[in-house]
Amino acid sequence: MLSRFTYKTEVKPLTLNNFNMLKLEIIGNLGADAVVQDYNGEKFCSFRVAHTTKYTDRGTGEVTESTQWVSVTISRDVTTLLPYLKKGTKVWVYGDASTRMYVGHDGQKHAGLNLRAQSLELCGSREPSPMEIVTRLAEDAEYNAAYMAAYEEYKRLHPETNG
Repeated sequence: MLSRFTYKTEVKPLTLNNFNMLKLEIIGNLGADAVVQDYNGEKFCSFRVAHTTKYTDRGTGEVTESTQWVSVTISRDVTTLLPYLKKGTKVWVYGDASTRMYVGHDGQKHAGLNLRAQSLELCGSREPSPMEIVTRLAEDAEYNAAYMAAYEEYKRLHPETNG
């Protein structure tokens, strides 16, 4: 059974002409909405996936949380998925992994993990915030009120269908 966040790497050496590959499979939540970018006429989609690990220090009993980020790019057209690739959406992504070095805001060198996706699946989304729930309920109530008004008007115009 998968935990809420699963992060797995596997290296599979192939004996074919000394060819090796590094594949990465990750399940996590998007840190921000996906963005479509254009590079030399080629469109691609990029987003970042968070992998969070929680553990309890045996000595102090303190719960510690650590989040790792993976930058993901998809080079094929994903315009149909784009409306669903929103912040908080849980995704499963599989593809070729690579690393990059960069200097962070703190001036320190850091290593980052990139994933060129070959497969992507939507696994669900984060829990809605209380404000989103209230907004949805208001929209539902507005729809239901309009539906009932239209139904009452229909019954008024077609009395023969009233049972």
